[in-house]
Order: sequence, then C-alpha cells, then structure tokens
Amino acid sequence: MKKLTLSVILLFSIMFQCLGQGQPATILPDPKPYTPVQLDKALKDIADKDIAFLNDPCNCHFASAYTFNNLIKTDFSTLTIADNSATVGQFASLTIDPNTYKLAFSPYAWSDDFSSKKKDNVYAFNITGVLSNQSLLNLKDWRTLVGNFTYTRIVGEGYRKLDTKDAKISLDNYQSIYDELRKNMKDSYDNVYQNKSEMTFLNHPEFGKLTDAEKAYQDSIAKYEQILTKSIWSSKNFFWYKVTVNFASFDNANYILQKDPTTYDSPKTSIEYTGSLNLAANYFIGTSNHMNYYLSANAQIGRKDMFAGIYTPATYNGFSKLTDTSLIQKTNEQIFKVPGDLVKPKWLPDFGAEVIIMKTINKVGLGLDLNYTYSIVISDKAGFSTGYISSPSIGIVVGLQDKTGKSNINIEPFFQFQDYIRVTEPSQHLYGLKFSIPINTLY
Repeated sequence: MKKLTLSVILLFSIMFQCLGQGQPATILPDPKPYTPVQLDKALKDIADKDIAFLNDPCNCHFASAYTFNNLIKTDFSTLTIADNSATVGQFASLTIDPNTYKLAFSPYAWSDDFSSKKKDNVYAFNITGVLSNQSLLNLKDWRTLVGNFTYTRIVGEGYRKLDTKDAKISLDNYQSIYDELRKNMKDSYDNVYQNKSEMTFLNHPEFGKLTDAEKAYQDSIAKYEQILTKSIWSSKNFFWYKVTVNFASFDNANYILQKDPTTYDSPKTSIEYTGSLNLAANYFIGTSNHMNYYLSANAQIGRKDMFAGIYTPATYNGFSKLTDTSLIQKTNEQIFKVPGDLVKPKWLPDFGAEVIIMKTINKVGLGLDLNYTYSIVISDKAGFSTGYISSPSIGIVVGLQDKTGKSNINIEPFFQFQDYIRVTEPSQHLYGLKFSIPINTLY
C-alpha cells in the first residue's frame, strides 16, 4: 500500500513539473491593447450618438437606446417572474412540490441580445410531471410527463412620460452624465495604461478590449439614466405572445372498468401520447397611480385521452390473501374508475381567457382575477363522442412585496364552477387557494 501511495505522489510530481516547464495555465492579455486617445474617441462617439437619439424631433426618447432596451429587459423579466420559460435571462431551475407530487424543471433558456435588438425573443426547454405517489425515480409511478419547447416574443412595448414639469429632463443633464462618466473612465484607464504590469489589465477586465470598455461605459450610463428617469413614466405596457409545443407528452393512467369485475383485482394501465400545441396572447399595462391590468387569451389543440379533465383518481388499495383468514396490502395506487368502455385518444381543442386587475397600496397588491376555460373532451356518455367542460372562476388576489418592491408572494382565494356537458360527471363548485398568478406588477 505504501509503495502504491509513493508511486501516485511521484506521478503527480512529474506531471506538475512538466506543466511548470510548459506554457502557463493563464494566458495574460497583451499590455496596451489601445491608447487612451482611442478610448476617449470611442466613448465620445457613443455619447454623441446618444445625444442625437435623445434630440430626435419626435421628442419621444427619454433615455439612450442601450438604456431603454435594458429597461425593457428588466421590466419584462419582473413582469413574467412567475413564468420560467418567459423570463429573460432564466437559468436552469428545478421545483418539486411534495404536497401535490408535481415537478417542474427548466434545464435551458436563452434570449436575444437586448443591446442589439429592441424586440426580444425568449426560448426555453421545460420538463413537467405529476407523480401518482412519492416515488420520483420510478417511471411507472409518473402520472403525466411532459417535455416542451416554448417561444416567447415581445411584439410591442410602450412607455409614456408624465406630462408634468418634474418629468421634463434637459439634454444638459444627459450631457453632464456622459461627460463625467467618460472623464472618470479615461482617467482610470490612463493609470492602467501607464502601468507596465500585465496583471493590472487582469484586475481591470473592463479594459481588456476596446469593446469591453465601450460596454462598461454604456452600462454606467444606463445605471444613471434609469435613476434619472425612474419617476417620469406615467404608464408601461407590453404585448407578447407565447407558443408552447408539448412534443414529448405522455399520460400514464391506471384504471378500473366498472362493468368489468376482473379489473378490480388487477387494474389496467393506459399509456398514451398527449402532445399539444398552445398559443397564448398577453397584454399588460401598468400606470403610475399603481394600477395594473393583465389580459390573456389562449387556444390549444391537443391529443386527449379519456382522463383529460374528466376524472379524478381515487386511492386504490390492493390486497392479496396470506392465509384463509388474513389479507396483506400489496399496493396503494391512484386509480381512475371508468363507467363505460375506454375510448381511443382524439385531437381536440381548448380555449381560455383571463383578466387580472390589481392596485398596489403600501406595498400590498389587491386585485380581482377572472378566468374562464372551455375544454372539449372525449365523452364517456352513451351516444356522444365528445363532451364539454365550461369552467369560470373568480379570485381575490392579495400580493405581498418585499422592501425593494418585488413581489414576494401572491395569495388568491378563489371560487370555481365546473359545468360538465355530455359527461357523466356532475357539475361541481370548487373553493380553493392559489399562491401564484401569471404576472407580477410594475407599479
């Protein structure tokens, strides 16, 4: 054992010695990649373009194009914070709800570069699933499993300025910001440029390349411009649509046929492909008097089996005989009870709409949520091939914010009425509590 240990140590010593004789692991940048004069000219060109943009005859620009595009990105991310697949800059995230056995996983999301495009496209891959019980790793216990691709596009955005004296900002204010930041950056680069050490450039990554310095200058401008214009907006509105393709969607259901006694002892299993395509159009407007309005409409076409929205699974306890007088429980599953025959899946549509009105009062949002969905499903009633589910709901939204103004949690007590047409299920009145809404507030 000692010989083996000494051999390993000797091997690593030789490797490190060879690495030490080769090229260094870190490649330092060439010193003085550009002169202070070149930097000053590049920054002055940016400032001149920004002033020309602000001085447009339309009198409709209140920040540089770079700042405004970043403001759109920030506001849209805040607005859609509850939607992983629409949030700009979304990173991989995993959510598991132990109470309902639901899983949501967003492994990858990306968007267009806002610095070069005013409109934004957001793309994402998502995986969602519902378990029949708590066994996460056993695929047999998955109730549903969906893999989808989403595409979100901002079609239009509008920022309106307050028509007050305080909302009027002189070009001199912008010019002084640009000049002061340019001077500070040039002075800082002068010190770096005069230093002969390559490590100095590594300690100042904003000066690595001329394009890096330009971006650092624009980021500094954006920071001050957003502070300067923070309170001048009378309203902000966004219109966007979202396309969701559920390309890998499966429904794994265990069921009992009530007319077939043999299935009570040994339930049947149905695994069906349930792919779908969904299109949703969304509009939001927030005003400076802390009113927020959200409207959404969606349509979907999907392949549905009999268990899509009709039945609620019941807990099934299966027993096997141990002796003539005793039984042991062998399984505990979520089972659907089907009154008739199992019908093959069909491609059927769904429609829905939602309206949310919220007002923020002392960092507490109070609002109304009106929702309506209309689904066409496979009928389990004799003589009918399809049935319908009409489901209106109303909820009272209470939104709580933290000290920075970001939404912390949304609590929504709601009442829902489900009307089943051409389906054996009786109509239902549901009461419940939701803890999230599709949008956040901007005011």
